[in-house]
Amino acid sequence: MNHPQMFRDLERPRVLLVALSGIGNLLMASPLFRAFQDANSTAELDLLVASRGTKSVLEANPRVRRVFAGSPKPNIRALRKLTGILRRERYAVGIVTYPGQLILSAALLRLASIPRRIGHRYSWTFLRDSGLFFSDPVPEAPLPAFTIPASAAAHDVVQNLGLLQPLGITVDPGTARYEFPLTTDDRAHADAWLTQHDPGGHTLIGLHPGSYGDLAYKRWPAERFAELGDRLAERYHATVLVIGGPEERALKAEVGARMHARSVMVDAPLRVTAALIARCLCFVSNDSGLMHVAVAQSVPTFGLFGPTDERRTAPWGPNGHVIRAAGTQPTYDVQRLRNIRDRNAPDSSLLALSVEAVARAVSVTVQVPVPPREPH
Repeated sequence: MNHPQMFRDLERPRVLLVALSGIGNLLMASPLFRAFQDANSTAELDLLVASRGTKSVLEANPRVRRVFAGSPKPNIRALRKLTGILRRERYAVGIVTYPGQLILSAALLRLASIPRRIGHRYSWTFLRDSGLFFSDPVPEAPLPAFTIPASAAAHDVVQNLGLLQPLGITVDPGTARYEFPLTTDDRAHADAWLTQHDPGGHTLIGLHPGSYGDLAYKRWPAERFAELGDRLAERYHATVLVIGGPEERALKAEVGARMHARSVMVDAPLRVTAALIARCLCFVSNDSGLMHVAVAQSVPTFGLFGPTDERRTAPWGPNGHVIRAAGTQPTYDVQRLRNIRDRNAPDSSLLALSVEAVARAVSVTVQVPVPPREPH
């Protein structure tokens, strides 16, 4: 039986996607949602996501039936409860998105008695290029040689779309776009926030000086973000929104304190933050989840890359732009850290990136808004 026939034999097949990574990884998997439903309009799509705020990305996505959030402190009891819930859903197919926690996710699908289990082959301890617990292990797209601009042949979006091949579904990656739809309420909350914090209705520039957790090696220095903010505020006659999560409050405050131009620190829920980003003329960010959120809102987005690899995680689509210091290359891959001497400080490849280079890259792409003509 081929895979399309398997779906024709089921009236409303249920499929579970497992995405136990961060916000950016989830958005890089989101083109898979549309591709799958375009090929199987009657299928019901559920997701199991990490506990760290990713669930809200999916709240208004019409392609998703149900979202399960993993336990923040997983243990045997929580795992047993979750597998019981998933087993009762009687999923026809389970897909583990890239890069994910592959062996953990694959084992979970097996314990949930899901017959078709799709995911990339992986290495784990003594296992090399393993497909353990998967019924349909898929090889990773090989990473091409590093070039500038970088090839997208092994980007996470491409890796995720490749997971549909065992189901007989092929997709042109060039048509793929992130999905993070906003609601009327999201936009209304953003309007109310702006009325309170920027009543002048200025042009907005977004900056994200942070990155998830302890990944300080991915962060361009705060003082450079502040200088860049001043330059962009002057060029575009703008208010700068310094954006990030609640754990980045001190970093956001430092950037704002160092700036001379008008800046506002954003402390808001993720969906309101996304609606505020959607109002920005452009967005400059470290390689982070919020970088991908900005692209999902069709905002010209400039990702600052140093140790991480734009071949895998560049902001996807026509509004995504990569800025890298000349002569530098990525030193990080999904399996391990290489050549990163200090995880708690900006990597040397980011320190090589000047404010002038970033400001110039933005100014080449983003035009100064033309003020509306006064009525005669």
